[in-house]
Amino acid sequence: MKSILEQIYWGEYAHHNLPLSEREQAGRALERVWADAAKRLGFSAADDLRDAYQALLRQDSADDFRSGFRLGAALMLELIDRA
Repeated sequence: MKSILEQIYWGEYAHHNLPLSEREQAGRALERVWADAAKRLGFSAADDLRDAYQALLRQDSADDFRSGFRLGAALMLELIDRA
């Protein structure tokens, strides 16, 4: 098997030939669901559903970030308190 540098040099390396990551697979599956929802519910309803879902994901991400930040701060305070 050629190294990645040899593959790039010989023009054999292409990103689209790499296996899909789990996130990419999930994204493609979600796009199929949205397309099906648009057919069944109509574009406007499917678009509203997508917007609501994305708003929920953004809020979940913000909540997770906030929790992680608080955990990091608590760990630093624990280190400072023991010093």
